[in-house]
Amino acid sequence: MFSLVDIYRDNQSIPVLSLAPCRSCRNIKQGIGSALVREGLRKCQDTGYPIVVVLGHPGFYPRFGFTPAGEKGLQLPFDALRSFMVYELSAHALDGIRGLVAYPLNLAKNRDYFYTHRWAA
Repeated sequence: MFSLVDIYRDNQSIPVLSLAPCRSCRNIKQGIGSALVREGLRKCQDTGYPIVVVLGHPGFYPRFGFTPAGEKGLQLPFDALRSFMVYELSAHALDGIRGLVAYPLNLAKNRDYFYTHRWAA
């Protein structure tokens, strides 16, 4: 559910956590996905990483405290402005953290399908 990604700035990398998009069966609506996200974020508090980023539905993740990552100085090498969000694991965790978030190559190769078919706005 969570993996490591890097933020690059000025020839320096900062490791942070990335949350994989969460999806449960739309017909059930019992809060399973929300419970998984909440518990996952709770467990991330003790990891020592400053933030969690997600590429996900902009109508779902803000309820957990995710905010638009671009407004916080984070960028992607591809266009996903509405879907790219960040969660600070502690107050002011993003102070001084700005730059380009690099996802693993396998996700980058599938990004066109990912955005065209999932959350086209």
